[in-house]
Amino acid sequence: MTFFVQLLVDYAGLIYVVCVVGAVLYLREIFAARQSGRKALYSLEREAAGARMARGTLMIG
Repeated sequence: MTFFVQLLVDYAGLIYVVCVVGAVLYLREIFAARQSGRKALYSLEREAAGARMARGTLMIG
């Protein structure tokens, strides 16, 4: 158990960086989906954009 905790402590900085990069990528996906939802002509496109936004929000949250 102490080995696992020490491993987390040793790699905490790297874990934080990976989480921040992931959050930035999902924020980019949310904004892209939002923009495509605004430009959508059909309701199915808007629904797909809404699903992309929801998926990105769930991954960040």
